[in-house]
Amino acid sequence: MNKKIFMLDDDEKMCRLVETYLTKSGFEVKTRSGPSWPLLSDQELAKFEPDLVILDVMMPWFSGDTVADIF
Repeated sequence: MNKKIFMLDDDEKMCRLVETYLTKSGFEVKTRSGPSWPLLSDQELAKFEPDLVILDVMMPWFSGDTVADIF
């Protein structure tokens, strides 16, 4: 079973780049970018059950610290 990684970043290109490399390394990856992520990712994240969450610390709408406090 592959390890699962969830990534949240405001830069969509960065999400795609990291997803490409991690997927090629054998991980199952889901990414989210943009300020609408809370509407989608709470349920999705609970269903996905990631082994690791990668957060951008400096996002324009939420800091990574704020997001970490939510989870």
